Amino acid sequence: MFLICLSHDIEAVEHPYSSTRGIIRALADRHTSRVALHYLMGRSSAKKNPYDTFDRILELERRYGATSTFFSVPINTAAVSSCLRKLRAAGSEVGLHGVGGRFIGPSEIIRQKNITESLLGEQVVGVRNHSLELMIPRTFEFQKLAGFKYDASYFPPKYGNKRQYTPFMAVDGLTELPLAFMDSDFSEMTSIANVDKTWKRIERVLEEYRKNEGVCTILWHPHVFYDENNEIHRMRYRAFKEFDQLYEMILRYGSENSDKMCSCAEILALWKQTEETVW
Repeated sequence: MFLICLSHDIEAVEHPYSSTRGIIRALADRHTSRVALHYLMGRSSAKKNPYDTFDRILELERRYGATSTFFSVPINTAAVSSCLRKLRAAGSEVGLHGVGGRFIGPSEIIRQKNITESLLGEQVVGVRNHSLELMIPRTFEFQKLAGFKYDASYFPPKYGNKRQYTPFMAVDGLTELPLAFMDSDFSEMTSIANVDKTWKRIERVLEEYRKNEGVCTILWHPHVFYDENNEIHRMRYRAFKEFDQLYEMILRYGSENSDKMCSCAEILALWKQTEETVW
């Protein structure tokens, strides 16, 4: 069985200039001052929120019969709560994008989990640490103590190890869904001229997982779903301009070649049901 696990890390929801602090910082930076002034003047392209790409992501995934997990930083605002509940209502899973990584203890992990659950209005079972930070096995033990069922922070290629094709038990009671690749792995290659070259590299990894009947976990950040009419994106995210197209190519490949494209929670359920016969 070949499965594609789709995930996104939400690091912000509100417009970067929607707060006084954000505006001041942007005005003080020569790289962002012009766009910040346009934002204050009400220019439409600068008013667009570069982080609000969720409708585009959901539309793409619906088109190809896929679902995904959104890991969110625990920012306790009405805007974040509304966003997470909207994603959940659309059929996506919501998890915690833990802040502090390997340096935080169990009480802080529990606090962040509680915030996310209060924002969402239901239990959260999965976590991925910001910057994929882990201290093994301590982080896993703390996550288990906090009540998580799985972690999705482990990135084998980053540490020079052989790819891990299937989920594994990190510690007793906590499953690890290792990451196969993410958008930033290819940022140096993305340009209009290099889309095909980048796709061939991505396709090779997908084929490797398909041949090994593995679970290919993918991370695509919401902000890389580029809107070229957005002035902030033109300035800050030009390197990511083709990632919307590449994500759709992944979904198209998955619809033709995988058994299912789904969220981390769905992968976990399938793995537990078929552990003896499939993996």
